[in-house]
Amino acid sequence: MNNYTTKQKKLLICADSFCAPTRGKHDNTTTAPEWAWWNRLAKDLDAEVINLAISGASNLNIFLQLEHGLQLEPDYILISLTSPQRIEEVLQPIPTYDISYTDFIEERLNSWASWERMERKEITPAVHEKFFDYKVSKRQNELFVESILQRCSDKNSLILANLFHDCNVKEGINFNIIPKEYCDVVTGQLDEPEIGHIHKSYHDKFYKDNKDAILKYYETNSK
Repeated sequence: MNNYTTKQKKLLICADSFCAPTRGKHDNTTTAPEWAWWNRLAKDLDAEVINLAISGASNLNIFLQLEHGLQLEPDYILISLTSPQRIEEVLQPIPTYDISYTDFIEERLNSWASWERMERKEITPAVHEKFFDYKVSKRQNELFVESILQRCSDKNSLILANLFHDCNVKEGINFNIIPKEYCDVVTGQLDEPEIGHIHKSYHDKFYKDNKDAILKYYETNSK
């Protein structure tokens, strides 16, 4: 599903782990089962998937995924926003002044939840309390969202609030289709495979519950 040389329509996915595929450790290839709800959506749209989602991604990270993915001229865009609690860690020197999606893929940068960084002792509680404030980060993230909306203004795109449920940017964001409501935290662990925090049967339930609304959205907004 990742042969971008064909003339088939393309569905670009930018997100955190809620839509993230499994990435190869050495060649960065991506895979996700056919039953993943975003792959079912691509099949119904008769489109191939360009899935740039990264586990732990911040909204800055998601913006850079979009910036990179737009170069591939997608016909459809699916974006799932994340919590403002994600912050970046520089792992290796960044070769240019402009960070990009490539810096995350080549592991020069890493996004993850600030409170988990504290739990892992990557930062101390004192540093977290002094330099991370949710209200400040929320406003910064709303600026990222506004930039995402601007980039998508003339595109056939569906932007889900998902983990950014308290985003004050309302126009252009869908708050009703919510993948997190089907995740393993809600269902508990089931004896079946999962991807994107959602078990196989709940991928099926999510897509059945939301398929008509999603497809109607893309049909309504077709250029």
